[in-house]
Amino acid sequence: MQNARCKMQDARCKMQDARCKMQNAKCKMQNAKCKMQNAECRMQNAECKMQNARCRMQNAKCKMQDARCRMQNAKCRMQNAKCRMQNARCKMQNARCKMQNAECRMQNARCKMQNAKCKTQNAKCKMQNFAFCISHFAFPWWAARDSNPEPFGYEPIALTVELAARATVNYTMLRLRRHV
Repeated sequence: MQNARCKMQDARCKMQDARCKMQNAKCKMQNAKCKMQNAECRMQNAECKMQNARCRMQNAKCKMQDARCRMQNAKCRMQNAKCRMQNARCKMQNARCKMQNAECRMQNARCKMQNAKCKTQNAKCKMQNFAFCISHFAFPWWAARDSNPEPFGYEPIALTVELAARATVNYTMLRLRRHV
């Protein structure tokens, strides 16, 4: 009986040993599952870190793009300011041109007035010349009367002094009228 008890005890121990091995195998399986889950978690963590890195890279790109846009806007504002200054310069140049044109018109008006004065002066000079010619030839010095109006000697073919002077004046007056 003792032998049977020992065998039973031995069978129980083997059963207990088998149960422990099964329990051990289950624990190993559980550990393997945990390791797999840990590896999956690490993979997910790595993916999250990669995604975070991508987001940071995208944010950095956006910030760079934003900085470029701000720079471009600043350049556009500078260009607009330059254009406004150029427009102001053009307006000032146009104003100068208008003032110069007005000065030229004033100068032209002065010249026209001066020309009119000159024409008037020329007309006066012509009239004075005409009057001088008439006075000079109407009463020439060589035809002036003497205290003795009689000629030195009488020649029947010759004209008297008064008639000779009048004939010369009439011919000169005709010539002056044709040139005026």
